[in-house]
Amino acid sequence: PGLMRFHQLVERKYAGIGRRKSAWWYRDGENNQLHSRMRGKNIVRPVLAAKPGHVQIDLTDHTSKPSGAFKWCFNCIDLFSRHLWVVMMRNKEAPTCARALRTIAAQANFKEWATVCQSDQDPSFRAAVFQDALDEIGLKQVLSKTYSSTSQAKVERAQQTVVDRGAAGSS
Repeated sequence: PGLMRFHQLVERKYAGIGRRKSAWWYRDGENNQLHSRMRGKNIVRPVLAAKPGHVQIDLTDHTSKPSGAFKWCFNCIDLFSRHLWVVMMRNKEAPTCARALRTIAAQANFKEWATVCQSDQDPSFRAAVFQDALDEIGLKQVLSKTYSSTSQAKVERAQQTVVDRGAAGSS
């Protein structure tokens, strides 16, 4: 009944459109796809974006911005709750990054819930001082692929949000 009614309405307005064309357009329409009944029982269950205990870390360069002595931001995001911690740093050397990670871990109590720390291939994250900090906290480090923006997507998006909000607040 819906297809016949649709063809009648189209036929009134436009001449020369047959039932086959209107049926094709009707069945292929977005409205019909959204509101049609599901066929079969192929129900896809939602999957959690990340498991609890997985954090991503990255550095943001602020050397071109007038921020005083602090030129770098150490960013850490919990992938499950999307909570972001930011520590301003004077340089991006490994001891400074390790100190920032220890500060965040003490504040967020990582020893109780965090298990995996994902980072990019930055040399300061691969240094022995930083590895000692990870071992002290009890985190296993997973290095993401080089030149892959999607592997660190959540922390990169959070960094961009912080930069955008900071730029909006300073103007």
